Amino acid sequence: MKVWITKYCLTKGIYSVIVSDCGNGMVVDYSGQLSAYYHKPDWWSSEHEAIKQAEIVRDKKIASLKKAIIKLSNLSF
Repeated sequence: MKVWITKYCLTKGIYSVIVSDCGNGMVVDYSGQLSAYYHKPDWWSSEHEAIKQAEIVRDKKIASLKKAIIKLSNLSF
């Protein structure tokens, strides 16, 4: 089954792999030297869903960075 991985979407981007289904929302990728296990929020069965999830993750990261900038700006020495 082909799935799109969003676990590392902010660093590696979205990529697709062929996996085996383990049930309970978990899949296994045997393509590398080591097996990789992905749980449901980290993989999607359609590219469209994966892009939507990556946009959500990106927006959360931007909000977090804005919060950190405000915190640093208010720092006084």
